[in-house]
Amino acid sequence: MRHYNTIWMLIILMLACSNESELIQNKSNLNSKDGNITFLQEREGVSVLIFSENSNDFKYIRSIISGWSTDGKVSTQLFFGKYRFLFIRSAGINTSFSVDTNTSFEDIKIVAKNDPLNENYVLPVDEIWLPETKEMAETIYTITGETTVYNKLTRAVSQIVIHLKRGSVENGEITEYPFPEGINITENIKEIKLDINGVGEAVNYIGGIGFTKTQETLQESSEITEDGFTTFQGPFVFPPATQDLTNIGISIIPADDKAFAEIRTSVSGRLARNKKLEITLLMTETHQLIDIIVDTNPITEISQGDSGIWE
Repeated sequence: MRHYNTIWMLIILMLACSNESELIQNKSNLNSKDGNITFLQEREGVSVLIFSENSNDFKYIRSIISGWSTDGKVSTQLFFGKYRFLFIRSAGINTSFSVDTNTSFEDIKIVAKNDPLNENYVLPVDEIWLPETKEMAETIYTITGETTVYNKLTRAVSQIVIHLKRGSVENGEITEYPFPEGINITENIKEIKLDINGVGEAVNYIGGIGFTKTQETLQESSEITEDGFTTFQGPFVFPPATQDLTNIGISIIPADDKAFAEIRTSVSGRLARNKKLEITLLMTETHQLIDIIVDTNPITEISQGDSGIWE
């Protein structure tokens, strides 16, 4: 389970506490009556940002970040009027965003932090969740009494996944070449370095924003198959704003006690929201690269917040 950024939550909470009473008192376009609003969610770590209509715009007034019941509900009072609600789930570790009373609904974006060790690079991002569709996020709720609000959330990020397999070439045909029982391909690998050119700088409920670079080093595999092959779950990244292909430079560093040469290659693929770019590298027994397969698939692994009452 991921740990959530307590400092980020406290900042949002302080903004809410300091601004809420003043904002409500100055809402001359709202009636004096208020309604009970219930937000519905099933997983921990979901925040709801509340925006109230103000001169043909929707401005931020406060956030709900705690107080959820065991059945995934939290209620608040709002003056009668028109509102938008943005559901967000984020660890807030390698990403950030800020809001104040001048922030419009359309201004909200989650930004990747700059990599302090690599100029012109950003850090890989957190596993961000946002409303599934633009239409869902932009729904306007006219509050005239008791109202229940819920959204279906999906990941707003992409992920890069590396599969390593051993193979052989016979008569021009490439076939997989499993390891003997008890041996696997990771014994030959120290780490995998990724240099990724073509990720988003930020993301909002519509999609990726900007076009930049990130790096990651993979050292721990997530799965070993019966054939001795392995999978490395790579970084989460924002999809870029454009439809351009992302180029990924890959360096496979051999284990210190192995005499294999370092393998270097690059592949291109398209990063998309809630999709994983899967790269399969097939190597010979002497670490010669003989085949590369690139696929784009949904991120289907069950994760905290992956499913629930989102309708």
